[in-house]
Amino acid sequence: MITITGVRKKYRSGRKKIEALKGVSLTVKKGEVFGLVGPNGAGKTTLIKCLLGLTEFEKGKIQIGELDHKETRAKTITGYLPEEARVYTNLTGRENLLLFASLLKMDANKSRKRTAELLEFVGLKEAGDSLVRTYSKGMMQRISLAQALLNDPEIVILDEPMSGLDPLGRIMMIDLIKKMKQEGKTILMSTHIIPDVEAVCDRFALIHKGKVIFEGGVAEVIKRHAEHYVVKFLKEDSGLEEVNVKAEEMWELFEEGRAEGWKVISVLPGRGGLQELFKNIIEEHEQ
Repeated sequence: MITITGVRKKYRSGRKKIEALKGVSLTVKKGEVFGLVGPNGAGKTTLIKCLLGLTEFEKGKIQIGELDHKETRAKTITGYLPEEARVYTNLTGRENLLLFASLLKMDANKSRKRTAELLEFVGLKEAGDSLVRTYSKGMMQRISLAQALLNDPEIVILDEPMSGLDPLGRIMMIDLIKKMKQEGKTILMSTHIIPDVEAVCDRFALIHKGKVIFEGGVAEVIKRHAEHYVVKFLKEDSGLEEVNVKAEEMWELFEEGRAEGWKVISVLPGRGGLQELFKNIIEEHEQ
């Protein structure tokens, strides 16, 4: 659904040229939630802006389906939620949606119907006629998401959708992403919050210093790279201790324990999670 090939982007900072994207290539499949993951400053937002045609890039190609990303049709099937909500705070949530629906040239009946549907979808049915300036951060994100969904896009681009949200706000946004996937939408989500990747993403690309340094399926990667076992030993001198160990290291640990006279209490499966995995991958890339 989205194909990014060899994209390079430079910008000038004073007299210095900085290469923000260094030949980024990735593919987002139809109907999946794809995570663009990496630390702040890695190039995630720059890549999204290139994808949306909001900034030019020097080399490479971006396609939405079979269309060039700059074609009008490509833009009409894409919805965008920026990191910072861009709505009019002196209007109500409903008025904001009706205003943007008019910019999309929706007729009055369709815009009223679509606005009501979206207010209910994002959980703002009761708050739809309140001024946006009274909204919480989470409510602001949800009215912005409703705005991005006005034209019922096939593709939804989310730039750090959970950034700054409280736990309840994050849960509600995660639920909305899952609902959009159930509706068949293709979702590209940038984030630096690793638990959110585990919660909603099918696949992800780890971007660091303008390069994709790792790409894979979330479930597959967790199973292959982050799985470990929690072994509990009873030691005569220090009592009960817990050790995290990979499967291939298990035998060596048992040999050591037997030599030291440790008693094995339990061996349970566990996993380090993507946070630990990403940290290890970035450290290896830095070497």
